[in-house]
Amino acid sequence: MRKEVKMVMVTVILLLSFASINVTSAANVYNISADSYSNYFNESGYIKGANIKAGDVLDVYGTIYDKNMYIDRPLNITSSSKTGKIINGTINILSGGSGSNVTGLRINNTRDGVMGIFLKDTQNNTIKGNTIQCDGSSGHGIALTGSNCNNILENNLSEFETTVGWTHSPIILGNSNYNNIKNNYIISRVSNCIYLSIYGSGGGLCYYNNITDNTCIGVDTSWCYAIQMMGSYNIARNNTITVSNLTAGTYGKGAYRGISSESGGNTITGNTIYATYCGIFASGDSIISGNTIYGYKDDKTADYTNQSNSGITTGSNCTVTDNIVNMFYGGYGIYVTGNSNITENKITTADTSKESIYIYGGTSGINISRNIINSNSTGVLLKKQSSSKCPTNTTINDNEIITTSTYAIDSTGGTSTTIKGNYMNSNGKRGNDAVASASGDVVTGNSGKLLPSADVGSGSFNKGITVHLTAVDNNDPNPRIYYTLDGSVPTVGSTLYTGSISVSKEGITVLKFIAVNLDGEVSDVVTKTYIVDTKVPTASVNVPGGTYNVSKSVALSMSESGSIYYTLDGSTPTTGSTKYAGSFSVGSTCTLKFLAVDKAGNKSPVYTVKYVIDKTAPKASASVKAGTYNVSKSVILKMSESGSIYYTLNGKTPTTSNARYTKPINMASTHTLKFFAVDKAGNKSPVYTVKYVIDKAAPKVSLTSPKNKAGKVSRTGTIAVKFSESVKAGVNWSKVYIKNLKTGKKVAVSKVIKGNILYLKTTSKKSSYTWYQVYIPAYAVKDSAGNKLAKAYTFKFKTGK
Repeated sequence: MRKEVKMVMVTVILLLSFASINVTSAANVYNISADSYSNYFNESGYIKGANIKAGDVLDVYGTIYDKNMYIDRPLNITSSSKTGKIINGTINILSGGSGSNVTGLRINNTRDGVMGIFLKDTQNNTIKGNTIQCDGSSGHGIALTGSNCNNILENNLSEFETTVGWTHSPIILGNSNYNNIKNNYIISRVSNCIYLSIYGSGGGLCYYNNITDNTCIGVDTSWCYAIQMMGSYNIARNNTITVSNLTAGTYGKGAYRGISSESGGNTITGNTIYATYCGIFASGDSIISGNTIYGYKDDKTADYTNQSNSGITTGSNCTVTDNIVNMFYGGYGIYVTGNSNITENKITTADTSKESIYIYGGTSGINISRNIINSNSTGVLLKKQSSSKCPTNTTINDNEIITTSTYAIDSTGGTSTTIKGNYMNSNGKRGNDAVASASGDVVTGNSGKLLPSADVGSGSFNKGITVHLTAVDNNDPNPRIYYTLDGSVPTVGSTLYTGSISVSKEGITVLKFIAVNLDGEVSDVVTKTYIVDTKVPTASVNVPGGTYNVSKSVALSMSESGSIYYTLDGSTPTTGSTKYAGSFSVGSTCTLKFLAVDKAGNKSPVYTVKYVIDKTAPKASASVKAGTYNVSKSVILKMSESGSIYYTLNGKTPTTSNARYTKPINMASTHTLKFFAVDKAGNKSPVYTVKYVIDKAAPKVSLTSPKNKAGKVSRTGTIAVKFSESVKAGVNWSKVYIKNLKTGKKVAVSKVIKGNILYLKTTSKKSSYTWYQVYIPAYAVKDSAGNKLAKAYTFKFKTGK
């Protein structure tokens, strides 16, 4: 067995982080690798023999595959080299291993049922600084059953299993108490990030656990609660529930619930929760305080009638205090289904159909006080579940409620409601007038800000407008209104409003006004800015209409602020057409039409731009084929579409700087014509090459063999006639002959031309000492250009013996 024993001083330094193990003698260090694993563990993963003792160090280095470790004595398991990695294996700490430390390891499991670190019926262990990813079903990163007083610290945990369910939670506890889960970074694609459950054989809830300062990133499936607590007296404190490290659109918006308390007696405090469907859910008997919650914008089909879409949802006997709830995109602020105290919260809701505080069903004795509410719907709504189940004896006191809805408080769905001492403004109402109450409700002592209003909001207009001012007060039916139109601050010495105000001047008019009631109360100054703009805007495009051989990035602009609408099919655009939001690509032929609409509603004329996108190269041709000709040729060049042709006659490759073809080219002499076409989009054809040989000279006899009047010529030899150039048979080819001058008769002869030489051979032996005449008539031969032998040629010779 390979064992490395370190010096006492080195061991003390290595074990400074393992203070939970009290060992009086020096610890031994065992290097655990894929090669040495079998020296220390049997095939099942249990420690062999008794050499490894309590307090010893198992120092893991390198990667170990498919191996488990069952720790049945208190040990320190680490990787001093920081290379230790376990793949598809579990570190199991058993009862006898209580007091162990597992630090600095990397564990990556992909198989179902394979966990990273499993604590079973053990206590006082520290699991710190490990990086664990488990993607298989039931493949938890860190799991505890029947284990107490353990520290789960500073680990980086993730799971990316795609099967929906709770069985992949990175941290899961069952029947485990007094554990400290702190400063962990957790990503879960499907399941709860931290789950206090009834996990494990025999089950059992979890109590007195501390969940603090963790960062949890989940997804918006109903199986994913960032922190789920089953059991009582647990604390979730200062945790961050977020989506910042996940790609938008890949993992959704965030955990379905931020923190969920399924049992009573839990405390949820100081947490920051982003992008969850329900920030905090507490079934009852919980304290919810000091949390900051941001709801998310749901771009799916959300069920907004469900209380799940809320900042906080509570059952009975909950204390909800000092929370900040921001539901900027939709959902309820606080959804209350049981008797609870809702105090000193700051609530902002944007949904016009979801209230800031929604009280539902047969509740009794709910206290709502000292909250600050800004809402686009009713601030506090009491809603009955049935005729026998409705909120009763609700107290709504000392709240500040500002809403754009008709009422700040609507208690018509409850009974025996007390509404007192609230400061409230709704749309056109304040104080007691901002309450819709039921018979038997007590509504008293409520006030609100004296707030005048204008029936026309700030904006731009393409013609003059008429503005009416109003002010509502509980005691004064007609508060006085004073205003200015020059932007100065109005006072009681300013113009008194007595009727409609006309705003028709081109440009900016700043209306400021105040209201004063009979008690002398002066409202805040209200400012409205009106821009009268009758000038029609202009619009332009960065790419002029034309023909192009590449796609074009088209950008539109207008002369002032506003919107541009456009079409690409040639139809006339309207404000219902596509709204310009940034440059777009034109990759095919189209007709762009667009118009601009400024903020006042003035419309520009419709602009039309036609783009021809032609990415196909043209073709070109010459009317006269390459060849040899005995006359001048008129060459016409053509191309397959509109454009230009460029050419040279000297054999050089043409460019657009060379001659542009405008008329037929006269080929009077030999030339090499090269040409190419360029269409209107700029596409270029290949370069075409055509060689013309213009030959107007007729062939001539330049030499004969034998020579004229030669004697002693062979009676059997071949007679050769050489021409000035290569020739071929002409129209009088058949009239070429050899004549015996003695007899006056033509002799049979064979004729053949090779290049520029005509070979004549008599078919029989010529007579001795006899004169013969060779006759080649005009037009007997011609050259390749068709030029003919111009006149007849004759010569004679005398044979020998």
